[in-house]
Amino acid sequence: MKYAIFLTEKPTKFYPIWPPYIQAPYCLYHNAADIYYYLCGDDAELKSFPSITDACNTNDGRLYRLSTQLREQLVSLGKSGALGFAYLVRQSLDKTETLPCVEIKDNDGTILIDEKYTRLPRLKLISVTAPYDGKAVIISNEKIKYIYKINGTQTLMIDELYLGMEIHFYQGCDFVRKIVFEKKRTDADISLSDAVLAKKLKSCTGTSISISHGMGAIIGKLSDYPLTRDWLQKAIKQGAIPRSAYLLLKSPIISKQHLK
Repeated sequence: MKYAIFLTEKPTKFYPIWPPYIQAPYCLYHNAADIYYYLCGDDAELKSFPSITDACNTNDGRLYRLSTQLREQLVSLGKSGALGFAYLVRQSLDKTETLPCVEIKDNDGTILIDEKYTRLPRLKLISVTAPYDGKAVIISNEKIKYIYKINGTQTLMIDELYLGMEIHFYQGCDFVRKIVFEKKRTDADISLSDAVLAKKLKSCTGTSISISHGMGAIIGKLSDYPLTRDWLQKAIKQGAIPRSAYLLLKSPIISKQHLK
């Protein structure tokens, strides 16, 4: 009543369209010389300071282009700005945000904080809580077996766990965490894997490619694989390895099975 605003069949809609932006209470951060807005509704009204530079009609609203300065106040949505306002702040969008916390518990209520486990929880069951909607993707042998929907207001129960299972957790479309239940590897398993991998690398032939010292980062992951490590160190000193050997070292299967 104070602003003489009445109910309407077409509520005011207000959308920033371009450029990409980060929205916060009373502020909208962007990094562009021009910013575009769409506004429609029976009582749609937009004011800005400094003034609007350009606007054009659409089928059911108006598209505004504002030439932005370091900071300018945008008063929008309704008479006298009664339905809201925001400051347009032009600055770098190089910002980071903490990932949403997905909490995993076993049947006894113990929080599972590690990524890898070699023993299954009691009753082969875990509970999952997350702040937002998302999904839990069950992966086995590099293939997706099942996808659970995560509801941000409810607890998800995942049962029938087994060794060899990975669960990837997403919030929205963002991957935020995973938990892996894997068989414990013995020293004998490691020694055998090392010998097999080293033998495969030595047998690689064909076109050679140059190898940078950046590959040395892999050496740090080979403390349990002395034969493979020695082969790679010699290859780095020579400056070249067979292309097939390079692909073997970089393959996801080898990375997962050997370079943990």
